[in-house]
Amino acid sequence: MTRHEKKKTITVHNPTKIDGSAVAQPLRHFAAQAFRSYLKELNGHRPKDLYRFVLGEIEVPLIQVALEYTEGNQTEAARLLGLSRATLRKKLRLHGVPVPPAA
Repeated sequence: MTRHEKKKTITVHNPTKIDGSAVAQPLRHFAAQAFRSYLKELNGHRPKDLYRFVLGEIEVPLIQVALEYTEGNQTEAARLLGLSRATLRKKLRLHGVPVPPAA
């Protein structure tokens, strides 16, 4: 089975409860809500190059959270993100992301 065949839907737990149990929502659900909210706040103004803008906005926090999750281990964070360690280090330098010390 190849990496591309292992596509999974990442879910996050929504604190909303139905019949006493937590409801899991796909991450894309929350992304769609955020995009709709962002566009609504533009009050009719049309953003340019929204795709590139959104990817640029989410890359840094995604890297930061991966580093937090792996307790600063860049090799594990790169693996978690599906990047090579060299690519992760390049992105850290490019964005000026502070690297937490490894635990």
